[in-house]
Amino acid sequence: MLKFIKNAQKLGFSLGEIKEFADMKVVSGSSCESVHQKAQYKIEDIKIKITELHRIKNALERFTQHCSPDKGIGECEFLHLLEE
Repeated sequence: MLKFIKNAQKLGFSLGEIKEFADMKVVSGSSCESVHQKAQYKIEDIKIKITELHRIKNALERFTQHCSPDKGIGECEFLHLLEE
């Protein structure tokens, strides 16, 4: 069971979602379709997170273009941009 949990965590599933999978294994009448549907939802969730991470990365790249390592902290453009 520990291997089951660890492998599911590596795929990004929360402990709550993993418990649902484990419960499905012991409930008669559960179908692979239910598992497939949960995996599809996780894929969509990951796509949204990837999009958000790209947005954050691009914003950080824009912010760091304004950085000048030779300036004092009071003149840090990055910190000023965060305040806007």
